Amino acid sequence: MRVELPMMENILAYGLVIFLIVPYYNTNLNLYIGVNIMLKFLITYLLIINFIGFIIMLMDKQRAIHKEWRIPEKTLICISIIGGSIGMLIGMSAFRHKTKHIKFKFGVPLILLIQIGSILLYLK
Repeated sequence: MRVELPMMENILAYGLVIFLIVPYYNTNLNLYIGVNIMLKFLITYLLIINFIGFIIMLMDKQRAIHKEWRIPEKTLICISIIGGSIGMLIGMSAFRHKTKHIKFKFGVPLILLIQIGSILLYLK
């Protein structure tokens, strides 16, 4: 059974909608409720995208073992960029997959550091 992944453009579009449109959707609510709702939404999004990143690493490892069609590296990097870097790192470690590729060995942790730095900069 082959699992079809959504087009990368669709994933990026949904991520863009989440981060650009949703904060303005709650303008009629007071600030506390709006921030509380957005924080819950953001945490839910990050949990889901990191779970997807973890599962995609598992799928790609299984496909590599069975010499089947592989998930493109740009898709893996894009999932990391849109918030799935923690799930990707855990998947890389758990399945020992893509750990020798410089792009993944240093790129995914760098993406995570940039994301953490952006969040800290935004909160200050």
